[in-house]
Amino acid sequence: MRIHKIKFINYRQYKNDEITFLKTTDNDLYILLASNGVGKTNFLNGLNWCLYESEPHLGAKNKTLPMVNLTILDECSVGDKIEVLVEIQLKTKTKTIWLSRKATFRKTETNTPFQLSNDFQIQIQDTTDNKGTSTFTNDGANQELNRILPEGIREFFFFDGERLNNYFIDENGVRIESSIKEISKIKHLNKMINRLNKLLVEYQRKLGRQSPNIEQARKNLEEISVLKLHTEEELENCKQQIHISKSKIEESKEFLRGQDNIEEQEIRRSSFKENLLTIQQKIGLKTKELQDHIRNYFTLVSFYPFFKKLLAEIESKSASGKLPPPISKETLELIISVKKCEICDSSLDVSQINKIIKKLKLYDLSSGSSRILVEIKGSLENFILKTEKHKEISGKILRELDELEKDDDKIKSLISKIDIELSKYSDDNKEKIKNAHNQRMNNEKLLVINIERKGRLKGSLNNFEKQYLKLECELDFEIKKDKTSTLLKQKLRFIKTAHKVANTVSNEIMTEIREKIRDETEKIFFDFIWKKDTYKHLQLSENYEIGLTHKNDLECLGSLSAAERALLALAFTLALHNISGFDAPLVVDTPVARISGRNRTNFAETLAETSKQKQLILFFTHAEYSDDIKICFEHILSSFTKLSLNQSEQNIIMENNNE
Repeated sequence: MRIHKIKFINYRQYKNDEITFLKTTDNDLYILLASNGVGKTNFLNGLNWCLYESEPHLGAKNKTLPMVNLTILDECSVGDKIEVLVEIQLKTKTKTIWLSRKATFRKTETNTPFQLSNDFQIQIQDTTDNKGTSTFTNDGANQELNRILPEGIREFFFFDGERLNNYFIDENGVRIESSIKEISKIKHLNKMINRLNKLLVEYQRKLGRQSPNIEQARKNLEEISVLKLHTEEELENCKQQIHISKSKIEESKEFLRGQDNIEEQEIRRSSFKENLLTIQQKIGLKTKELQDHIRNYFTLVSFYPFFKKLLAEIESKSASGKLPPPISKETLELIISVKKCEICDSSLDVSQINKIIKKLKLYDLSSGSSRILVEIKGSLENFILKTEKHKEISGKILRELDELEKDDDKIKSLISKIDIELSKYSDDNKEKIKNAHNQRMNNEKLLVINIERKGRLKGSLNNFEKQYLKLECELDFEIKKDKTSTLLKQKLRFIKTAHKVANTVSNEIMTEIREKIRDETEKIFFDFIWKKDTYKHLQLSENYEIGLTHKNDLECLGSLSAAERALLALAFTLALHNISGFDAPLVVDTPVARISGRNRTNFAETLAETSKQKQLILFFTHAEYSDDIKICFEHILSSFTKLSLNQSEQNIIMENNNE
């Protein structure tokens, strides 16, 4: 599918203008060039208004000029009707499609237009076998539009170069997954799944009327199902809030980076933030190390004073000779009585017997006790040594933790100083800079809150899912146990089987599509990337979050340059189109807005290569369409159109010329 022609009548600065996109080279590439404020933005607004009745690039609605062309409005009398029309003609291999929106206005006494009607129409002419033309209006046209160019995925054919830099911010996965479902038509299968789910609940209720046990089990399942659904909704809302905060943070950072004397501070602040995150991770690990160490040595530390005292007592008695050898008192007494050593079987003289008698009187403890003390002495010495070693290790960990916390405080202090400096920054844009800075700080706080909330909600959802499975089994058991309502049970089994099969098919299709999109994105990205040996492979998680692995196996998506992120967004979009069969042109506003240096040329060359397989319509300002960009495009363009204003600055002049 490609855009063949666009017509404007009385739409803003476009009084009566038409542009045709004829492919005259091997590259389906077209450029529209305009200064800021001349009409480039309203050209894009006109396309969106025609298709979706919205003008997304307008400022505050109460501060915008009327949609009706001002020259026509001035020429009309009060009460006159004015028609505003935007028409887009699309062509495929087999069809020509006209999409047109016409609004009728009446001029009021206050010289403002009052809208009387708004009609949307689609005409489709099938060029095969002379099948004629089908016409759809209003609701019917909107349904047909949703099949051709769904509004939910318009960002996959209407690109804003200003936001390509933030295209893959975390938590965009839900949006991308929804878009893939829209493009792949799997939504029709999901409608069937939802219908089967309703039938499932309906038949469970019917069975519940037949049995109190079934009804109670059903109610229990329904209650946990409501909690589970509510938590899922909260989690999705939380993810969206995280996405919004991250987008706002990036938006603020981009704005602040562009201000005089502030870029260096922004770079320093980003560097400090990265260092702070690393240090806080180390503090977490070191704290856990200390906790584990204390836990492992808790018993030894608790008994350390007792062990020390007991060992000192043993050593004292041993040194004073009060600790007998490991021979029983009875054995010594027998030796004295028979005057013969029972151990070595030798006779003893009087002096030897007197020595034994003398020693026996000195011993305070029995030989049995002495054996116990001798046996535990070695263990006590080991325990004491280990405990003292623990003190040395824990002391080392505490010193390291103290140093990390000092570094943490130091970096926080440096960030705080930069924050204060940035908040007081004074120049012509002082208020804007201050607002951007406050926006970033507020959203950083919200981001932390919502990330923590996301973790809690995930934990709750996991518990609810476990409870749901348990209660579902209980309900199945009660239904199986029931001997009545055989026909209802058969129908319920059939619905459950169909629901399970449909879910399995849906998941398998989505997995297959996701894997194919990942492979295709990686192929396109690695084909186009100018750093051929830098990146290893690309990931696309089950949540449709993009990841990119550096050749050293580290995640590096956040380290990509603006040009590389834009290229990855382009590669992902092309892969999405190729795998899903979704065929649409790409309309890109300010494609190199955030790209500078050699990367501008590299990205322009990539766009040129892309235009060999897909229609590209690119909008540039004069500053953006620099000589390096011009060299990439000038010999392959199918058309080049300059937009300018007439002398009254109310109407657009289109000048088509191939440079």
